Amino acid sequence: MNPGHYNLGDEIRFVVTHRLIGERIVNDADLIWYPAGKDSLPTKVPLPEGYDTWAAGWLPATTVLWVQQQSGIRSYDFSDPAAVKVVAVEPDKVPPAIREALPAVIGIPLAPAAPKPAAAPPATQANDGVGQQFQKIPGTNVLSVALDDINLHKILGVKSVPDDVEQHFPAWLRSLEGKEIRIRGFMHPTYEASGLKAFFLDVSPRITNLNSAPAAWEIINIELAPRTTTDYIESRRFDVEGTFRFERKTTDEELRSLYRIENARILPLQ
Repeated sequence: MNPGHYNLGDEIRFVVTHRLIGERIVNDADLIWYPAGKDSLPTKVPLPEGYDTWAAGWLPATTVLWVQQQSGIRSYDFSDPAAVKVVAVEPDKVPPAIREALPAVIGIPLAPAAPKPAAAPPATQANDGVGQQFQKIPGTNVLSVALDDINLHKILGVKSVPDDVEQHFPAWLRSLEGKEIRIRGFMHPTYEASGLKAFFLDVSPRITNLNSAPAAWEIINIELAPRTTTDYIESRRFDVEGTFRFERKTTDEELRSLYRIENARILPLQ
């Protein structure tokens, strides 16, 4: 897991660090309460050594952090941050979204695989410049695109983004600029539960997994149409339609995304 400060609320942070001691990778973590005008109050979160030996998850607008490792699962209830309650729990007590997301990180099965989502709507072949790659939604000029279709790791075989990555885009990918598309994914973490004007669409339900950050090509910056907002959509795929754009978005000088959809609208959930 990447070291960092993960915001779980206005005054709560999950703080993770790594230390290299010889050949050992020591993981340290604390759930820290930062009360206004007072000293911070940490609660130690014991972790095993090494990479990919544990996972943590949290659902927005909740007050429980879930930590999984080989020895089992613990919940950290910080509804009273001055007295965090730590409990060892059985898998069936873990929220389904957490239960499904965490095992993928460290390979510990907690539940049967979730059923596959319904297939995308049927489509017809497009005849414009991208006709060999994408299809049109029947009765519309909207192209049906999957996040996997624009995954640069699969397209270019790269694991990091070169500065001139746009120069390496194939013609069919560049031709998506300005096209109306429909794409399906999960809503990336948000700190607000309602009134969202923008969010990131993610290839996986990473919202429950603090251990994994998406690559820049695995998410799309979604900007809803003017005077349009949405509530947070938890751990469920949904479709978005809008105008596709190539646009670099950075946070603290780190590349966050390469793609944007403007004037977007969320289609009704099925």
